[in-house]
Amino acid sequence: MARTILLVDDDEVVLEVLKEALQAEGFATVEAQNGEEGVAGALAHKPDLVISDIVMPEMDGWELCQTLRTLPSTKAIPFVFLTSLDQTPERVLAGRLGADAYLTKPFDLSQLVEKVRELVGRLQGREDVVQGGESSVPAEKMENILVDTIEFLKASVRTGVVSVRSGPSKGLVYLEKGQLKHAVLEGRKGEKALFAMLRRPRSQVSFSEGEFPKLPSNFKLTWDEFMTSLTDKG
Repeated sequence: MARTILLVDDDEVVLEVLKEALQAEGFATVEAQNGEEGVAGALAHKPDLVISDIVMPEMDGWELCQTLRTLPSTKAIPFVFLTSLDQTPERVLAGRLGADAYLTKPFDLSQLVEKVRELVGRLQGREDVVQGGESSVPAEKMENILVDTIEFLKASVRTGVVSVRSGPSKGLVYLEKGQLKHAVLEGRKGEKALFAMLRRPRSQVSFSEGEFPKLPSNFKLTWDEFMTSLTDKG
C-alpha cells in the first residue's frame, strides 16, 4: 500500500508541484491549504508524513505542528517544515516543536524527495520493531531508528522491552506506560547504556510488549533532557 503524505500550504502552485513529484515516486497525497484543514486531514487520513508551510491563514504551521504533537493519534507522525523562513530562531523553534526536518524555499525537488524517502525508511524500520518483528539496523541508522522507536512507544503509552543485540552483547530498554524505566548494556546503566546502544555497530532491534518484573528506575534525565544531551555530544 502506498504511503500517504499530507501536504499543507496556502500556495496552490506549491501544492501542485509537490503533489505531482511525490505521486510520481509512488506516494499518495492529501492536500490542505491551512493549519485547520491540515489537522482535519491528519485526523481523517492518518498520513505517514506531513509536509507543511509555516506562514498560512487561519492556523499557521507552528500551531499545526504543535496541535498534531499533542493529539494521541497524530503525535508520532513525522513532520517536515517547508518554508521561506530561514533564520536560526525559526529552526530552533521547529526542533522544540518536534519537527523531523526543516527545508527552505525555494527548494530542490530531488532533495525534498530524498528527505521523504529517508523519513519513510525510518518509519518502516520503527514499524518493523513495534509490530513485534526484528529490524537489522546499520550503525549509521541506529540513532534514528532507536530514537524513533522509543518516541513512538512513549507517544502510544506502551509497556515492554526494547532489545538491541549486536554480536554476543545485548542491551535492554524497559518502558512502563510510555516512560523510560530502566536500561542496561554491558555494565552500563540508564542514560549511559542507552547512549552506548545508539552507537552500536549493525544491530538487531526488537520490541517485546507486556509487563516485566519490577525494576528500579535508573534514569536520571527525562527523555527531553537525554535528547538535548545527545545533541550536545554530537
